[in-house]
Amino acid sequence: MATGRESNRDNAGDFIGECFVTQFCETCMKDNVSNIAMFFCNECNQFLCDACKNPHTVYKHGKHDIVNIQDSKSVPVRVDMKGMDICPEHGKEVEFFCQDHSKLCCSKCVLIHRKCDQVDEIASASGQERPQLQALHQSMIKLQSEADAIIADCKQSKTGLNESIAKISSEVDKMRDRIIQMFEEAKNKLITDVKQLKKTEVKRIRIKREASVKVKEEMYKVLPICCAVLEHGTTSQQYM
Repeated sequence: MATGRESNRDNAGDFIGECFVTQFCETCMKDNVSNIAMFFCNECNQFLCDACKNPHTVYKHGKHDIVNIQDSKSVPVRVDMKGMDICPEHGKEVEFFCQDHSKLCCSKCVLIHRKCDQVDEIASASGQERPQLQALHQSMIKLQSEADAIIADCKQSKTGLNESIAKISSEVDKMRDRIIQMFEEAKNKLITDVKQLKKTEVKRIRIKREASVKVKEEMYKVLPICCAVLEHGTTSQQYM
């Protein structure tokens, strides 16, 4: 079982493997502010950010050996267990593991499990779990890699879908443009045919009108003569 105890950076390297451990300024953490630590005081065993470095040496009594975290291999690595090493029932540090109930126990819990057949002290049993933890670590790294591949594949699929939708949209736009062009061509042909029909009809009407005008003009000439002959003409005139 992993614990929240400190370990030397050299020893912690193979345990952490490919994980990246970020240390936060302990002074800032007291104010619930998470600033990344850049320095470590070997005398006070305390991580400090850039802003808290000088106040630490000025206002805190004693000798201070401040080192840059990136430049020193002796700075301890503190593993944040995210509360996994604290008993949720009693708020105390977990020290035992009950094999019968597969449960982590603190010093108060172990009194409840005193009749269990196998209750192991974590400090003495943790070495036996290291190979399993290393195997779990490698499995998690593999799963993370597979998850990254799935995410990349999903991203690529999403990109492909977006490209397909864009292509469909482009094709629909082209189809719309072709249909509009066909309608425009049909419209222009119809207008041309109608204009030609109009031209032919106007010509026919003009000829008909001109003929009617000539007939009317002849009637104006004959009508007075017809009236005069009918009223006053002789029998020979009326015959003619």
